[in-house]
Amino acid sequence: MSENYFITRTECPACKSRSISEIYSLPYSDKRIKDYLLNFYNAQGTIELDYLADASYTLNECQECELIFQKEIPGDKLMFKLYEEWIDPDIALQRSFDHDVNYHAKNAYEIIDLIQYFGTKPNQLQFLDFGMGWSKWCIVSKAFEVTTFGMELSEKRIAHAQKNGIGVIIWDDLPAMSVDYINTEQVFEHIPNPIETLEHLAKGLKQGGIIKISVPNGLNAKSVIANMNWTTQKDSASSNNVVAPLEHINCYKTNTLVKLATKCGLEPVHGIRKARLETNSLKEGIKDRLRPLYSTLKKTKNTDTSLFFKKV
Repeated sequence: MSENYFITRTECPACKSRSISEIYSLPYSDKRIKDYLLNFYNAQGTIELDYLADASYTLNECQECELIFQKEIPGDKLMFKLYEEWIDPDIALQRSFDHDVNYHAKNAYEIIDLIQYFGTKPNQLQFLDFGMGWSKWCIVSKAFEVTTFGMELSEKRIAHAQKNGIGVIIWDDLPAMSVDYINTEQVFEHIPNPIETLEHLAKGLKQGGIIKISVPNGLNAKSVIANMNWTTQKDSASSNNVVAPLEHINCYKTNTLVKLATKCGLEPVHGIRKARLETNSLKEGIKDRLRPLYSTLKKTKNTDTSLFFKKV
């Protein structure tokens, strides 16, 4: 194909440093990556490899903030094709119904923690889920009587949210908002320009408001890259999912996220996540029924980095 569907990032998208070094590169025409992509995307819909023919999967590392990022990333046209066509929305929606009770309990516990952190009635709070997907988190938040909004690019996901009574806002609405909390769950690894995005999100927070950034844990990414294996399963310890081609275009360590947030006028905040079953706010009978489930959640292997930041 003659049209170039990729854009090239020549500076760190998290801190704008040009002190970067290449740590891995493989053309998309290489059989190893082609087989990987066919296996990965055919299970979700399809993939058209011709669109990738002239590009390379190249990983750079920032020497300033340690972000690992893909140098060549899909432009707007290819991004739309990837998330709206190759990943079939109908298949994705059906998969969203496969979550077990632990998934929903995790969302509920988090929202309980947040409400108690702010120390006010739920109906006096405003929460926003940025990149809400199929609005699962929003629906739980709304059930607690929190005024809940969502943001999403996919028209089908927007329609699904509206069908479930979730207020949907657009990018340009943010500066006029004054929300207490912004949720970003598995979003910032996909974003081409994380620092500009976080700066814009911060405008929609009220003073003292909180934003959560949850991304795949990049602590061992360098080891994974040094021993890149294109045949391991997604949940394997040696999986390259943390730097997955086309989608996980940014890979963060904890200190990388802290540096990014600091540049955007945010500071780390602790003490939001607590064992709510250990408080007196729940009746003993409910505690007895839910404690085994909560214990299971605590023992779940953490493959993500989740940090909370406050607008100062």
